[in-house]
Amino acid sequence: MTDVAARDLVAAVDLGGTRTKAALVDGDLGVVVRLVEPTPPDLALDIGGTVASVVSRLAASGSGMRVVGCGVVVPGVVDDTTGVGIVSVNHGWRDLPIRSRVAEAVGVPTVVGHDVRAGLIA
Repeated sequence: MTDVAARDLVAAVDLGGTRTKAALVDGDLGVVVRLVEPTPPDLALDIGGTVASVVSRLAASGSGMRVVGCGVVVPGVVDDTTGVGIVSVNHGWRDLPIRSRVAEAVGVPTVVGHDVRAGLIA
């Protein structure tokens, strides 16, 4: 029997107005596994739990995967420094502490950004 070292991966999660797109990405920016599903209509009620569920299902799709970080992008006005969703018309929230809720639920360092700005950077 051979021991397999865990792969350190980062979760990338796009919480869109209608669809959630997510992937686990390796250090070379290669997509290891991806997922697309409807975004829950009550996302603001448990954004941390929603992201944790997505990340857990991604990580469970293969062996030896260890999630060491999480990046979340959302529509609306986002304070990238504090990780707070200032307002999202799509999701109906104001002043939602996205970063802290996701980091606590997923258990890894988390960054939050605006979806279109992140797409332009990528």
